[in-house]
Amino acid sequence: MKYGDYKPSPDEWEVIPAPRGLPMDRWESHGYACLIRKGCGSLCAYIGLPHDHPLAGLGCGAEEAYETFEVHGGLTFSDWGTSDDVATGWRPGWYWYGWDYAHGGDLFTFYFDNECGPIMKNLEMFPERGECIWTVGMVKPEVEEAVANLVKKYGAIEIKK
Repeated sequence: MKYGDYKPSPDEWEVIPAPRGLPMDRWESHGYACLIRKGCGSLCAYIGLPHDHPLAGLGCGAEEAYETFEVHGGLTFSDWGTSDDVATGWRPGWYWYGWDYAHGGDLFTFYFDNECGPIMKNLEMFPERGECIWTVGMVKPEVEEAVANLVKKYGAIEIKK
């Protein structure tokens, strides 16, 4: 069955060869943009900050950002949103921090039919994969916890509409 034949529930992601980058859930929490997307082999979580936020543009290696986002496996992504395409979930002009769920103890899957194929060919490098299959229902509370840390340190954001 091809992905486009039906709409999977967010908790079925690991058995669906869905395209990388597919938004699985997106919402706002205290003014911050929250996004869960399908990555190459795991779910990836992101929090978007407006361009004038103190953490915007620092990068995931910056000490202040790393200490603020105490997330699963640590931050693995930071960049400016450049597309207003609804399909991607990114907001232009917002700065995004992200992390994935393909670390020690996690079960991650890769598919041959997308741009992650070369990684699949090297999967023998990871003979001992974990057992935890992260679902949207498990990731979302972790995103909310990261937002709570942002609110505690920097306050909620009031979005002008």
